[in-house]
Amino acid sequence: MTYVCNYNLFISCFVRILGTRTKRHYYKMKQIIIIGGGIGGLCTALALQQKGLTTQVYETVNEIKAVVAGIILAPNATNVLARLERADQAKMLGMELEHLELTNATGKKLMPVPNKEETIRDFGFAMIALLRSSLYDLLLKALTNNTVLTNKHFEHYEENTNGMTAHFTDGTQAAGSVLIGADGVRSAVRQQVLPQVQLRYSGQTSYRRVANMTLRGAQAHIARGAWGSPIRLGFVPIGFGQT
Repeated sequence: MTYVCNYNLFISCFVRILGTRTKRHYYKMKQIIIIGGGIGGLCTALALQQKGLTTQVYETVNEIKAVVAGIILAPNATNVLARLERADQAKMLGMELEHLELTNATGKKLMPVPNKEETIRDFGFAMIALLRSSLYDLLLKALTNNTVLTNKHFEHYEENTNGMTAHFTDGTQAAGSVLIGADGVRSAVRQQVLPQVQLRYSGQTSYRRVANMTLRGAQAHIARGAWGSPIRLGFVPIGFGQT
């Protein structure tokens, strides 16, 4: 069985599915293969391990290093972290945002966005802004030792009556009951599952940086985005003197 996941939708669905399966079903599963050691892959591995399933993550890079950039956790993502018992730690690593404001290029508000109190009331959590690397390290440390194997370039998979076999470019193989593709926008797993699906360039390029600066006054806990044509600009405080 093969799954192709994305960070928010798949993980929340997979955690929910696991919560409804019987122990008898779990025991029939052998090792779970996850291709891709990003945030989605680590969340999946942690969810599976908490259900007592043996999980191995295979990552292409030689050394695990998260992108130096900020990330905003929407309430649905934080609810997933809560299921993984990591939401409180995530809040300590970043900043709860009071508000998100979207405007056009002249500063006119584009649409109303719920504030912190409304978001917590409706969804259980506020939006949390933090370093992507902090979230990554939090997930990595929560996994059992040696869960993530690096320098493993996925080539293709085979499915048979015994389950799944992943093949890597170094000639090695990995066998498991389920293979999950979490290998990003240029997913090699997706390419094999859905070869007819091609990447489509949206015409947008994003540049992200982390600045060592603290926003003051009303800006201190607000994420802002100004949408112009064709340029968009945004800034988000992530706490600890960084934006």
